[in-house]
Amino acid sequence: MSYELPPKEKLREIAARQDAKEKEIRETRARRSSKCNQLPNEQEAAAEIIQRNYRGYRERREMRGLGLSASTRWFDAIQEARYRNSTQPMSRDERARHASTHVSTPGNCEAREKWKRVGQIAKHAENDDTSSDEDIEDMNPQERDVYLRRKREAKAEREKMARTMGIEYFLEMVDQKHRYGSSLRKYHKVWQESDTKENFFYWLDFGSGKDVDLPERPRTRLDEERVRYLSREERQKYLVQIDDDGMLCWAKNGQRISTSPEWKDSMEGIVPITDNTTPTWRNTTGRQEISASSSGSESDSDISVGSSEDASRYVNQELHDAKGLSKLKHLSANTIMNDLLR
Repeated sequence: MSYELPPKEKLREIAARQDAKEKEIRETRARRSSKCNQLPNEQEAAAEIIQRNYRGYRERREMRGLGLSASTRWFDAIQEARYRNSTQPMSRDERARHASTHVSTPGNCEAREKWKRVGQIAKHAENDDTSSDEDIEDMNPQERDVYLRRKREAKAEREKMARTMGIEYFLEMVDQKHRYGSSLRKYHKVWQESDTKENFFYWLDFGSGKDVDLPERPRTRLDEERVRYLSREERQKYLVQIDDDGMLCWAKNGQRISTSPEWKDSMEGIVPITDNTTPTWRNTTGRQEISASSSGSESDSDISVGSSEDASRYVNQELHDAKGLSKLKHLSANTIMNDLLR
């Protein structure tokens, strides 16, 4: 089936109608544009007011510790990427090849790579709530000296109260999946007794230990029960302040903290249990997780939903394992408070 070409007069008529329609569209757009440009000064003034108010609001939140600047977010992202790269499970051969490509002296590459990983892990475990050292660049020499002196004094004060991190906390922190520390410890004992030279996490997930399934801690439970380490921005939702009456309250809204069952943990921090609009971490990820900041704080509401055995033994494990007078070595205000909370 074929169509005949219209005569030239008909084609000219169609072209004229199209030109008229295009002209009408252009005139309509021009009228709309002229209306928008009638009050440019008022629009610019309104935009400046909005921007000025928002900048003030953002700076006030940052000064109160409730907001993060873009540079801080980038700094945290880079630090986290470096840490995850240094703790990525690898076989000994892969680790040696990786180290040899970065170090010019092959004889020392493995040792240097190990010390580098140790430094990354120690830095990550020490404290990630402090501000970036990039802020020093904006200080004059006197301010820089005062800042560094106060930083050294604060570090020395922390070292007085420092304690060795328990093996369960360490395994949980270094594990990129952040599986429950008490579960990892059971598999860690098997790894210590096995005839292998592989890294524990490589052995557990990729090596000869990937098929190990302990009756007292099945592999399914090992993989399902995890701790969610909150980022710096997420931890802003759990900041606590002391009000004028000496009571603990949430910094985000000023409400006093309560341990009653009328509250629950969520992606927006602690919210009323009647709040069905805010999803929880468990609903989002589809598996059992415990919200915890990388500085060690935990959400007890999620712990209570998990294993009661772990809830009573996981915290203060050294105190529970100690016998007789040796318990006094592990006794402190923190251990007593942790036991009372559970």
